[in-house]
Amino acid sequence: MGGQLTPSSRFTPSKDAVFETQSNTGLNINSSGAVTASFDIHGHKYVAWSGALATGTWAAAVVTLQSSLDGTNWFDTASTLTAAGLKDNVQVSALFVRAKVTTVESGVGTADIYFVAK
Repeated sequence: MGGQLTPSSRFTPSKDAVFETQSNTGLNINSSGAVTASFDIHGHKYVAWSGALATGTWAAAVVTLQSSLDGTNWFDTASTLTAAGLKDNVQVSALFVRAKVTTVESGVGTADIYFVAK
């Protein structure tokens, strides 16, 4: 039966795919140092990321994109999300990225953070 897919020949997404995504819900923007899960971006050159208020308010909080070559040692990038700007597109030379709360919100709030590696 030529042409039929067997379980081992079905397509599975890989790093060769055009893009990959990761969603992180409930980042506590009232907690300094709170981070999202790391996002493996091996083989990708660009990361688009955005934030959306999930609960409470987002007036003063700043969320910074961090990068890492090994998934252990993290460094802040110049890319940040604030209430005034909730999306950015950056070129990266790292293997992993994540979002970190660097300035806290004075009220109560959580944010959802979305990544797209291209």
